[in-house]
Amino acid sequence: MRSLGHIKNFISWAVAAGLAADDRFDAVAVRSLTGEERLSGPPRRAFTNDELDRLFRSPLFALPRHHRDMAARWFLTIAALTGARTEEIATAPARLVRVGDIDCIDLREVGRKTSAAPRLIPVLPDLLGMGLREWGEAQVARGFTLVQPGEEPCTASAWSKRFNRYLNQHVADDPKLVLYSLRHSFRQMLRAANIGDELADKIFGHSTAKVGAGYGRDLSVDEARLFVERVRPPIDLRHLWKSVA
Repeated sequence: MRSLGHIKNFISWAVAAGLAADDRFDAVAVRSLTGEERLSGPPRRAFTNDELDRLFRSPLFALPRHHRDMAARWFLTIAALTGARTEEIATAPARLVRVGDIDCIDLREVGRKTSAAPRLIPVLPDLLGMGLREWGEAQVARGFTLVQPGEEPCTASAWSKRFNRYLNQHVADDPKLVLYSLRHSFRQMLRAANIGDELADKIFGHSTAKVGAGYGRDLSVDEARLFVERVRPPIDLRHLWKSVA
């Protein structure tokens, strides 16, 4: 948009100077992206194991300072260990819910508001070990959502911009490695866990055209338990247990 404005100014000058014909270039407008173009976006890739380890040993995790940094650390950790979309994490409620004896992040209402798949995501052992339950309870007491950094909520767009700069600075200076790359990495974790495509899609928030994919969207106790027993991050995160709560 800014480049088009500069070009329009140049053409206007050229027309006024008699160097170009007036072809009504000032009426040219930027077209909106198609749905396909918006979805495709820039090319992205998953994190390598070394990059994931670098992320979880970066300053946000090693040098806690204030509540805003704590919220940012939880945002990155939740993104890595749930595969939730940026807009889902930004507005997720702080109160965890239970399916049987399994804690879950509740994206049922968030999904309806963001046009993503409403669902529950079971909390993996690493998230519990880091203190997600305690963090959520403290956020509830503050009247905040799950990763709200202060009195003013932070938008998904603002989170993305912050983290994309952070990843470039502390993990890898690669335009293909962005916040959304954590979702790609989580999908790899699901494939490695061999929990089946139907359950993986249910947790990940993907709809499919397979027969039966529309049934049983509510998460069962057995499915939640299978998920937390099988799915594991590809790096050891125990150095963070109880250190980010």
